[in-house]
Amino acid sequence: MEPILELELNLAELKRGELLDSLHRQLSTAIMDGRLKAGLRMPATRKLAQSLAVSRNTVIGVYDMLVSEGYLYSQLGAGTFVADVSLPAVSSTPVQSIDPRINDYWNHPVRFDVESGVQSQWDFSVGSPDLSEFPFSVWQRYINRQIRLQSKGLLAAPDPQGQANLRQAIAGFVSHSRAVACHVGQVLVTTGAQQAFDLIARILVKSGHTRIAMEDPGYPMARMAFSAAGAQIIHIPVDDEGIVVSDIPASVNIVYVTPSHQFPTGVAMSAARRAQLLALAAQHNMVIIEDDYDSEFRLTGPPIDALQTHDRHASVFYVGTFSKCMLPDIRCGFVVAPDWAISALTTAKQQTDWHNPVVTQEALAQFIVQGELLRHIRKMRRVYRQRYEAIVTSLNALADRKARPLPILAGVHVAVAVESQWSSKEIVIRAKQVGIKLHSAKEFSTGNYNHKLLVLGFGHISQRAIPAGIEKLINIL
Repeated sequence: MEPILELELNLAELKRGELLDSLHRQLSTAIMDGRLKAGLRMPATRKLAQSLAVSRNTVIGVYDMLVSEGYLYSQLGAGTFVADVSLPAVSSTPVQSIDPRINDYWNHPVRFDVESGVQSQWDFSVGSPDLSEFPFSVWQRYINRQIRLQSKGLLAAPDPQGQANLRQAIAGFVSHSRAVACHVGQVLVTTGAQQAFDLIARILVKSGHTRIAMEDPGYPMARMAFSAAGAQIIHIPVDDEGIVVSDIPASVNIVYVTPSHQFPTGVAMSAARRAQLLALAAQHNMVIIEDDYDSEFRLTGPPIDALQTHDRHASVFYVGTFSKCMLPDIRCGFVVAPDWAISALTTAKQQTDWHNPVVTQEALAQFIVQGELLRHIRKMRRVYRQRYEAIVTSLNALADRKARPLPILAGVHVAVAVESQWSSKEIVIRAKQVGIKLHSAKEFSTGNYNHKLLVLGFGHISQRAIPAGIEKLINIL
């Protein structure tokens, strides 16, 4: 018989007179320990008695005692429930902030805080796409089709590297959208871009020895992945041409960059810098990690070639994600890796979480192959371009040299250089007080970055709300 309570109650070999006391003691102890949670509805006396092979009167007597002692309470017509009387856990030793059993890095974890649940009248936050235009009904149709195949046992077996259909679709997609030249064997499907960084770190970083150059300011989640693996982070400044390649030491093993739309300044790496970085990597046998997180949304000018397109020395790991161009919750990214690394990456993926969900992968493959993703990107490209132009137009009309947008070619956020008596942190706080949610570049720096650079995302705010939000922002500078 299935247990009525998910709790071990031992009443074996007890005499009739001992049953009530033992059951009372075991239930009251479980309530005090928190094993029976406050608010839990207790089983009906008849069912519990049958489950324990004792008389119903014994269970009724125990319930009555527990109610009178405050362990349980009854609600007419609803049943008997566990009262909130559990004791806090008591440690036999003093609680310490550092425990020697934990890897030292995880004794000092740095979490990337994401403010949620706070509605702002003008939301210029970064990191998430506009979901209001996503074709959910179309996506659901592709998901349902794969679920039907799964119910009939017709889905392909899971592959740690990623389903062949999806890898083939990704290879075609990046070739068309980013001129990335690769074959299906070079593609690894990951659980978002973050897992891509973690897997690359697992196979490349030798703890305490590997040095990785990273943009400052830059994307904090990538920095955390490599720090956790034991890499030494070398912070390299960014200017209006992207990462300052001349500041990268020759002793560096890995370079992480966001060349098409630098995070968070938004600038695109110049052609000269791209050539310089590729030459440096070839000369010193460095690896380049190219994070191409939202460049599908080209706003101005011709398409920007990926670094990987011009890589002739198998140096570049190209990382992409569908979280920015589709849905954050899809948690699907990918790496286009050099041939020499794909076997190690696939093994690391298998040992981490085995594989991505097959239904989602197969649905996404069809979503791409049937042109749905490209149609959505083209639609959102127009939407984001209009919002970007509204921000630039409003700043030019209202800022009076107090705020100047930095030029961008692609992406869903723009950085704005401001002149103000307030620090960038103070501006963010003052903006929040008047209903504006935004970021500063300094939030994404671990060094001495002190430029007054605000970061305005346009994935959440409507085009018609932008002029009033910009005017409000200018008034608090």
